[in-house]
Amino acid sequence: LIKEQVDLMRVIMPKQTHFKIELTNQEMAVYVDDVAFRQTLLNMAINARDAIHRDGEITIRTAHVDSNSVPFSDHNDHPFIAPHKGFLISFKDNGCGIQKE
Repeated sequence: LIKEQVDLMRVIMPKQTHFKIELTNQEMAVYVDDVAFRQTLLNMAINARDAIHRDGEITIRTAHVDSNSVPFSDHNDHPFIAPHKGFLISFKDNGCGIQKE
């Protein structure tokens, strides 16, 4: 589903936008509403489009996580400790972010 949505995201994003896709090769059964999941990814891309500069970058990563582990440890600015064993999807852009106010 992620790979298919990335194809659509490429259409709505500026042509200079670089996508970095890092999907785990491990399979895991997940139960999702595929339409809602696709819409969520599309909404994330639209939000990123509004925040990134002309040469923006979007990174989508997936990982299996164990409870109390720190997935994506290279995201040191906002470390995340997984509360449960499961599957994590990270969507990150290099946009301006939300002002603290």
